[in-house]
Amino acid sequence: MKNSLKKNEILRGYKVFSRVITTGKSIRRGNLSFYYIVGSLESNKIELGFAVSKKVKNAVNRNRVKRLMKDYFRLNKSAFYELLLSKGCSLESVVIFNSNRMDIINKINLTGIKADFDQIFNELKNNLK
Repeated sequence: MKNSLKKNEILRGYKVFSRVITTGKSIRRGNLSFYYIVGSLESNKIELGFAVSKKVKNAVNRNRVKRLMKDYFRLNKSAFYELLLSKGCSLESVVIFNSNRMDIINKINLTGIKADFDQIFNELKNNLK
């Protein structure tokens, strides 16, 4: 599987985000909140939305954190697909970064995002059993 993030794999729009957040299940680890809805295998895809809290006042920092989250998913997309294909389901999810502490935001890098995302992925594995 290619390590690219296609347009049809990204959720967009306020209504879609709010539907996933209000009706879905959630996993919170570190600075990340992961809301998800598991569907049937008919759609056979993963759709993710990425958001950063508006408490992060600087748009440059918000976009940087979103890029890091997208990059983590892009690099580990095959693991998500393997998990969902083995369980026979599809996934719609929204990942929200929640922190207004500038020291965390300025020091955040891919390894920081990876640590939180790996914990979320392991819990998602356990929840789908």
